[in-house]
Amino acid sequence: MLKNIIIVANGAYDGGGMSQVSNAQAILFAQRGYSVHYFIGASIAEADPKLLKIPGISFTALNQKSLFGDPNRLKMAVRGIYNFKVAKAFEEFLSGFDRNDTVVHVHSYLEVLSPCIFAVAKKMGFPVFVTMHMYSIPCPNNALFNFVKQEICEVPPMSIKCIMCNCDKRNYSHKLWRVLRQVFQNRILMHNRGEGIGFIFISDFSRRQILRRIPEPRNHFLVPNPINFGNFSKGGGDRYRVEVEKNSVFLYVGRLSPEKGCPVFCKAVRAAGVKGVVVGDGIQRKSLEAQYTEITFTGWLNHQQIFEQFKKARCFIFPSICYETLGLVVLEANAYGLPVIASDCSAASDNAQFIYHSLDELAALIKRVSTEDIKQLSLDVFHNFDESVTINHVDNLLKVYSHPLV
Repeated sequence: MLKNIIIVANGAYDGGGMSQVSNAQAILFAQRGYSVHYFIGASIAEADPKLLKIPGISFTALNQKSLFGDPNRLKMAVRGIYNFKVAKAFEEFLSGFDRNDTVVHVHSYLEVLSPCIFAVAKKMGFPVFVTMHMYSIPCPNNALFNFVKQEICEVPPMSIKCIMCNCDKRNYSHKLWRVLRQVFQNRILMHNRGEGIGFIFISDFSRRQILRRIPEPRNHFLVPNPINFGNFSKGGGDRYRVEVEKNSVFLYVGRLSPEKGCPVFCKAVRAAGVKGVVVGDGIQRKSLEAQYTEITFTGWLNHQQIFEQFKKARCFIFPSICYETLGLVVLEANAYGLPVIASDCSAASDNAQFIYHSLDELAALIKRVSTEDIKQLSLDVFHNFDESVTINHVDNLLKVYSHPLV
């Protein structure tokens, strides 16, 4: 009988899609009486404070820095492929559990832990499940995106053409290092089509994109992520509809990096002559803030503060120019009745009320939404939101965990 859920992640941060999902899972499992044990690469000081107060959740933190904060590039390169300290610590950690009543659920590992965690868990015979938050199984740069050309990549992953392509956001030598890491990672993960590992997809869109690029894994499942709305741990009973028809603000939430499309949002908001708010931070913030002085830039906000921004918004815009794997914040916006405008290339388009292909189309949609009566649309979005995805999340995962990983 299952007793222990081990959550493996780079960290348990208060923010970011992967941490948001793993933290939600930890809370939901702990409230169902399971023992939840975090194994994280970062410091406990960086963990979401609310997790530390919940009975049934414990932490083992290695206090390691992100790879990209390590000034020793050779050391970084080695530990990014196989982190020997992490491997030793993880083996010692797992030795305290019975593999017959424990599952290992991996959410993130590349920035701190490295793929060594899969080798250790498989060697010790523990059932391992990994949530596919990114496109890291087929693609060396994890995104199926050419960061140099700023376009979606359709080059066959790990082909000669792929290896020769300079698509990395840093430089070509970094791309070659990613290729080496990919070779090692997939020797573990995809050996005999992933035997002994369960791959959990979070959207049908991302599943399609991944499975058309790799041999189909033996064990793969579709489990949508839990959505942070209301008191999600009690079924979201206090969810409310934002009266969007009374608002005039168009909202963006996300990292301010080129592939996320914030410049497209800013250009369209200016062209449409409406109010815009950008929640987030990143390498593009300073330049965008200087160029678009009429738009409000808030920096990163916590979830409660983001919900306060939802209350003021008329519509949510998700302009990503890369595939994405879900677009969690899109579903959060829908939970509160916010209509969503999304680009047609990302997984978020599956849950958007309006889809655009070009900048001109986006600007036209913004003008339309800013002038039309959208109360009924908001009501439809609010009432059609599927709370069962979150309410049944633990049960759905338990079904997956019970599946024999042949």
